[in-house]
Amino acid sequence: MSYFRKRNCISVCDFHNNTDKKELIKAINKYRCFDPIAVVKSHIAYILVLNTSLYSELISWEKWKKEQAYSEQIVPYLESGIKNKILLSDIDIVIELISDKQYIDLELKYSTVLKKGKYDNG
Repeated sequence: MSYFRKRNCISVCDFHNNTDKKELIKAINKYRCFDPIAVVKSHIAYILVLNTSLYSELISWEKWKKEQAYSEQIVPYLESGIKNKILLSDIDIVIELISDKQYIDLELKYSTVLKKGKYDNG
């Protein structure tokens, strides 16, 4: 049900054209694109930074809104699509994100405890 996939596009997180910072932050929190545990089971994810020459080819999420394709999935204010293949030569930077599941579990445990105002030394 993905809007861009149904149109034979590759979905990308678009930080170039989506410039409304408040909406972008909300979208990032929903999409969790910087959280490898949420994205893949291996706890490792990669961010591919595309060459600026491709920016003009990006199709904005706003096309979804204009088409009123509300039954199709999209992440407003963050997602864009690209019609062509992305070649290796189109990628300028690869960033590896690694999550330590043990650290994340600990962080979740104590953030929940601190929110409730309870803290046990165990």
